[in-house]
Amino acid sequence: MSLLYIEKIPASQQEAFAKKVASIASFLGIHPDWLMQVMHAESKLKGDAANKQGKDKHLVAAGLLQFTEGSGIIKAGKVPSIKSILTLPLLAQLDLVKWYFTPYKGKMQSYYDVYAVTFFPAMIGKGDDWVLQTRTLSADTIARQNPALSKGNKQITVADFKRYVVGIVPTYVRNKIFGVFSDAVDKVEEEAEHVKEAIVSHPKTSAGIGTGILVGLCLLGWFFIRMA
Repeated sequence: MSLLYIEKIPASQQEAFAKKVASIASFLGIHPDWLMQVMHAESKLKGDAANKQGKDKHLVAAGLLQFTEGSGIIKAGKVPSIKSILTLPLLAQLDLVKWYFTPYKGKMQSYYDVYAVTFFPAMIGKGDDWVLQTRTLSADTIARQNPALSKGNKQITVADFKRYVVGIVPTYVRNKIFGVFSDAVDKVEEEAEHVKEAIVSHPKTSAGIGTGILVGLCLLGWFFIRMA
């Protein structure tokens, strides 16, 4: 089986990397492409990927899975510092990926769950209307810290998270990641583009109809996301 994005790994390491990803996925009980997609989303599969923030360019996340201090990786004694991850070989970083996902073995039933483990594990198994929050982090705080998901709202639901996840997965790999569901998503997007073009070409005659169709398509997209 050819893994998604394997071409982004140096040619000399591709075979060993693919075998290790497949082994980890088998151990976790998930599809190996789910692992590849989440690592690609986080780091573009670059072991030296570094997220630096602030005026002092403080390193907050590093490596294939963009590990942070909050991931518990230092406390567990896996690495001496986040910075040290940047010098680890790719195969060694995959050991860290396996360690991170192991507590959720058997709980990840979809790519949404896999991505949730890297973002907000508490949402796994929750309904679409469940709001992301903890005893120490309010829904509003989480929403403000993640504007790409909240879209200006004061809370983020599981449904909001699912919409975001679908949006960042490239169209050409959605079949592998979401299965049949991706076809519905692509159809909604294609129809929306056709309506948009019609409105641009005939603004006076199609504005009212186009608006109604767009609303309908949005509702259709929402339906499919709710059913995922």
